[in-house]
Amino acid sequence: MKVVDFTVERAKRFNLYCELVLRGDFKPSLPGQFYMLKGDWGYHPLLPRPISVMDEDVKDGKIFFLIKNVGEGSRRLTELKRGDKISGTGPLGNCFPIDKISNKDFVAIVGGGVGVPPLYYLLKKLNENGIKPHFFEGAKTKGDLILQGKIRKLGCDLKLATEDGSCGKKGFVTELFKWINPDFIFACGPYEMLKAIAKTFDKDGVNCYVSLEERMACGYGICLGCSVRTYDERSNEHFERVCCEGPIFDSKRVKWI
Repeated sequence: MKVVDFTVERAKRFNLYCELVLRGDFKPSLPGQFYMLKGDWGYHPLLPRPISVMDEDVKDGKIFFLIKNVGEGSRRLTELKRGDKISGTGPLGNCFPIDKISNKDFVAIVGGGVGVPPLYYLLKKLNENGIKPHFFEGAKTKGDLILQGKIRKLGCDLKLATEDGSCGKKGFVTELFKWINPDFIFACGPYEMLKAIAKTFDKDGVNCYVSLEERMACGYGICLGCSVRTYDERSNEHFERVCCEGPIFDSKRVKWI
């Protein structure tokens, strides 16, 4: 982890989203890790925003993020333009356990909304290892389905669902994969989606990992603001920090509320 001074190389906006390509001297990250990003805008807002890595090219000094405008901090990030300066602390957090997977495993990836970018990075790494997962993406409406072209370019089987039926199957993304019996399932998205996935795959033989989203102030474990209730190996309840012990958790260890 270190503080990196980035320069915006490209800012591509569509709908409420912005794909930021930043250039800087950064350390390699792993799928699921994130940066605390803050533009050169002074004290409003005061705190940086946690944004997952979507892709990176360490040799070329470029790192990619996809940000949705949902509040003041993210709005300012989506309005950055080429040449602007931005600071980032990272890479932070743990990662998806890709070292446990073989090319014989049935792997499913489930993403919702802004949970899709880190899963694209995971898909890319798995693809490099000769693993071809099944990808399930859900959103409220067609305009919120993202990265479809990039996902399909990797030769991945992609299935879509929207709540309003504007694209793919009408309903929640969880309706797409009730029939499957994967060895590994990786998910990132809204809390209720992750909770439903955890319940569906709460059975022996399925390794289910979820990337939790919580409000963060520091990003490296000092403020304790992102703590969530989990269970240890003896089923004792305790707290763990999403920014340090997470954001990736075994879904069976999370106390879902």
